[in-house]
Amino acid sequence: MSESVNLNPNEEKKTVWQVVKHTFQVFFHFLQYWFLFNISFLSHSLLIVSIPGAKAALTAAVWKGLENVDGMKREDVSEMRPIVKRLLFKALKISLLKNAGFFAIGFSIWFWVSRPEVGLRYISILAIYGLVLGWMTNFYLYPVLVEDETRSVKTVFKKAFLMGFQHPFESLLFGGIDFVLFLIEVLFFGPLMVVAPSLRRLLSVLGYWHVIGKDVHVVVREFTGFKFLKPKE
Repeated sequence: MSESVNLNPNEEKKTVWQVVKHTFQVFFHFLQYWFLFNISFLSHSLLIVSIPGAKAALTAAVWKGLENVDGMKREDVSEMRPIVKRLLFKALKISLLKNAGFFAIGFSIWFWVSRPEVGLRYISILAIYGLVLGWMTNFYLYPVLVEDETRSVKTVFKKAFLMGFQHPFESLLFGGIDFVLFLIEVLFFGPLMVVAPSLRRLLSVLGYWHVIGKDVHVVVREFTGFKFLKPKE
């Protein structure tokens, strides 16, 4: 049985769980290509400073594949190298600013919580709220960057923040699922590194497309659990 993944806002809006289901459908449908995508990603991540650029390139490759009616293609892997070169500086700057922001917020929470005055401790609530907003913003950063490579770093942060702020429920769920996938990736670092990065980038792109109402034209096979059903002739 085949079904078309369509997130058109003019039709019935999909739920977050349906988007997550579609993510796994697309992932398993093109499973034979993810090994190549991730080997390319890992090869461009050998230097720590190049990891943000590799993430941006992998996101861009996934984005392009989802825009093709036929889905992912082997040729898309070869296009990751020039994308790394184009977006490395912006992606690195985004990563540094993001991590600096999280550090500042974390320090702020510790500072106010450790105050002896009970009243001052409540100020930490604002910092915790900022941490949640930052977490939701983080989910959209790379999709926003690859959507329009001419965007400045400031514009990327602004648009990603607005996505999280305007869609808090979806963003919290997407961010939470992405975090769970990250923990699983870390826990089973060796075997999952050949597929997990693409799965997380795939979720980020489809999640972003969901909140902006962009269509997804890729046709995938329906599956029950991890067992695909044979499509009708």
